[in-house]
Amino acid sequence: MTSANKMIKKVSKKSVLKIFLFFFVFISLLLVKPDVVSAAVEIYPGPGGNAYKSDLYNVEVWDGSAWIPAYVYKRSRISTMHWHVGTVTSVNFLTFGTTGPVNVRISKVSGPITSIAVSPKSKNIQNSISGGLATLTLNINDKTWITIDGDDANPLFIFADAFKPAVPAPGAGVKYFGPGVQDISPGTGNHYYPSDNEIIYLDGGAWVRGNIILTGKSNVKIMGPGILSGDLWDSQTIQNLGWNGMQDYFMIYGGSYGTLNSSTVSGITLVDSPVFNIYSMSSAYSVKILSPWYAQTDGFSVVDVDQVFIFNGDTTFNPYLNFWSPITNGYTVNLRITNSFGGTANNAVFLGGFYGNPPGANFTSLVDNVDIKTFNDNSFVQWGAPHEPAVFQIWVDNDNSGYGYRNQTYQNIRIEGNVNAPLMQLQNRVYPSYAWGGISYDPPLGNTENIVFKNITLEGTQSDVSGQKSEIKGWDANNGFRNIILENFSMGGTVLNQSNISNYIDVNSYVWGLGFSPAPTIDSLSANPTTIVQGSSSTLSWSTTNASSCTGSGSWTGSKGISGSQTVFPTTNSTYTLTCTNSGGGTVSKSVSVSVAQTSPIGLWTLDQTSGTTASDTSGSGYNGTLINYTGTSWTTGKVSNGLNFDGVDDQVKISGATTLNKLTGMTLSAWVNPRSSGGNGSGAGTIFTKSGIVGSSARFRILMGSDGSSIQLTANYTITSAGWKTPTGSLPLNSWHHVVVTYTHDNVNSIPKIYIDGVLQTLTTLGTASGVGLNDDDILYIGSRGTSATGVFDGVIDQARIYNRELSSGEVTTLYNSESSPPPIDFSLSSSPSTVKVMQAKSVTNTVTATLVSGTSGAVSFSASGLPTDATASFSPTSCSPTCTTTLTIDSLSSTPVGNSTITVTGTAGTVTRTSTFTLDMNYRGDINNDGTVNSIDWSLMNFKWNTSDVSTDLNSDGNVNSVDFSLLNANWFKSG
Repeated sequence: MTSANKMIKKVSKKSVLKIFLFFFVFISLLLVKPDVVSAAVEIYPGPGGNAYKSDLYNVEVWDGSAWIPAYVYKRSRISTMHWHVGTVTSVNFLTFGTTGPVNVRISKVSGPITSIAVSPKSKNIQNSISGGLATLTLNINDKTWITIDGDDANPLFIFADAFKPAVPAPGAGVKYFGPGVQDISPGTGNHYYPSDNEIIYLDGGAWVRGNIILTGKSNVKIMGPGILSGDLWDSQTIQNLGWNGMQDYFMIYGGSYGTLNSSTVSGITLVDSPVFNIYSMSSAYSVKILSPWYAQTDGFSVVDVDQVFIFNGDTTFNPYLNFWSPITNGYTVNLRITNSFGGTANNAVFLGGFYGNPPGANFTSLVDNVDIKTFNDNSFVQWGAPHEPAVFQIWVDNDNSGYGYRNQTYQNIRIEGNVNAPLMQLQNRVYPSYAWGGISYDPPLGNTENIVFKNITLEGTQSDVSGQKSEIKGWDANNGFRNIILENFSMGGTVLNQSNISNYIDVNSYVWGLGFSPAPTIDSLSANPTTIVQGSSSTLSWSTTNASSCTGSGSWTGSKGISGSQTVFPTTNSTYTLTCTNSGGGTVSKSVSVSVAQTSPIGLWTLDQTSGTTASDTSGSGYNGTLINYTGTSWTTGKVSNGLNFDGVDDQVKISGATTLNKLTGMTLSAWVNPRSSGGNGSGAGTIFTKSGIVGSSARFRILMGSDGSSIQLTANYTITSAGWKTPTGSLPLNSWHHVVVTYTHDNVNSIPKIYIDGVLQTLTTLGTASGVGLNDDDILYIGSRGTSATGVFDGVIDQARIYNRELSSGEVTTLYNSESSPPPIDFSLSSSPSTVKVMQAKSVTNTVTATLVSGTSGAVSFSASGLPTDATASFSPTSCSPTCTTTLTIDSLSSTPVGNSTITVTGTAGTVTRTSTFTLDMNYRGDINNDGTVNSIDWSLMNFKWNTSDVSTDLNSDGNVNSVDFSLLNANWFKSG
């Protein structure tokens, strides 16, 4: 029996005292007035009836002249968590609006109040008890957890918010719920599916039963002081549906794991959630969650959380979540949890992770100014303590050492009272799939780094039932924790340091850089410029905070100052890494890259071939293109030499595996074009170049004919809005050759391109302004098509397509234009290898012919051969090529081709330029297997050795078999001299 019950029982024996007590309470109710009376208040009605009304507490709010009764809600369940497990517990709560400090008066429905405990303690909320009534002063955003007469199984929660937002006018795009108990959407199982840009308003007094599913929608706003309740559903029944089935019952569901929904929620209270509460939302402000009875009721999986309250039955905040851009899935966003108060009846308050994010997920998570109240009482439940920490949990379990967690900061966090489980677990640990399902990896690989705990206070002690301490433990020398900072981290009044940490936290040898000083930071590390040409330099500059020393690695080495600059002269693309250390051994690293641009293009498709389905890259990068949907007549006369005709319907050149063309920053693209029309095949103007984006996204960039049919347009795609520019109408007349050059720095969202036509810089019209970051691209480049189902195809001829990994200067553009508009005569040399080839009658032999460019612009060289003996023929493959290049000469002989030496002359012709090369053809008798000039017993032995092996060299009649017929042919020439 509680002390309050004993008192009431004692009083009931003395009627006089009972009458006096009644009179005293009555007078107190009439006379007591608060000191603070200045703020305006907004008191909301109840939903009607007593189904959700508290039978334990009354609350009144002083409005400056009178006490105004407020409706106090109550929701009860049997607890299955570490909060009076197995008994009926309740949450009693209300929300009101205020403009400033206001007094609140609490009474019990039955009996006087004798004690009151108000959390969070850090706010030092003033309170007093008089005449069995409790009075406290609250301000805007005070969210309080009140224990009356020690009854922590039935706490009272009072939330002082700002005034409610204006109620939107009725109409399309607005869903309004006024006071009353109502089911949100009976026709769809009480799962409400809003439209894009919809406002869902839960007014004061609204008790709305059901959930809201926003998957695939955007910019939905959920607001108001009302209540969204899951009391229609039984938690255990819903959890038995499994992960996929449970998602239909998340109270507010923005989308699947990692998908960032741009929608927001503010002001409302979520009660009695069967499973997760808020998942994949952009922001949550002043939201209250009360669902402490069951596991799987995770709280906030939200990017930006501020001024919220939560008491739930599982992890409270999830700062590990790797949200992706809704546009490209190509980048992550930073998480923030601030100015909030909460607790959990099970599991950790902060789930910093349990599998590990992929290596590229380098977003930050900030938790700042949070009060914690926990109820891990170690009573047995299916899940939870002592198997889990009370507040901070980062588990890493993966089959890839590259996975892990990083860049999480927890600061200014106050934990009230004692915790009956380890306060913290940072571990490589096998995920307990036996308890919760999911995948387990054994051994648990992964690496976690840059985790900061600053100004963390545990008021009492960690008292695990098995004596277990907190833990920071990696797995092995290749999988562990790095750069963990415990700055001003205290337990029970003791600040942790190197000498006492073993009393509180077990740390193994696979933790590196554990420190107690402020973490070092590299505030800046930059290179200017970030792209240079060979032979020039870049200046590196850096600054740090809390660093005692720095060293360089990668493309520079040695000791560096904690701030400074250094000039570097890279000859290849280089990465410079700066690693800085503080006095406590904590480290931080940052890198910057300098690209060394080639003076020559990294891709050059002269399109000088005359046949075949390959567009050769003559830059040396080897990025040959494949002609798609072409006929044999597509090769044609170009501007410089040959060119490639695009039919405007489905022709395209696809260049795959062009990895160095990915993520180009500064770049130049040029080509000669002779358009017949704007092209496009009905799906946009004809394309000159397209750099394909990652699967499912738009192109990274596209250079195309303007829709007016006589201009050039550049489209550059970014994650939020895309950019576009075009040259003036008429700047690119049809049916004539024009030189098009585009220079652009794609990764600078503020970059403005330069477009040259025939060497002249054009005035550009802006079609769209970029925002976000540049789309990631894959390794595919298209010439003459946008690459999607052969759409946006160029209609005309393209020649001399080039890509540089830097922006050419205007002078370089002029030089390039002049060199190709009036190209100097080609000069080349010709050579043959080997100098002598031997072959017997009726067989073939090859010789390699090389055309080497000496000067001028590359153009096609065609080949011919003369000096052949009688009945011998010559062929070349390819028949022409652009120097520097090779072709294979094949000479076929007959049995009637005379024996003897012939001087073969190879002639290469490019326009009016002709070059020759000679070699000796040594024709031997049929049957001269070893080509020594005589058919004799040696040749007979060689043939006999390969009897019936179908060896082509001894198959004299080329019938596919070495047999007596071939011996007869050999015998006919026995002992003949060459």
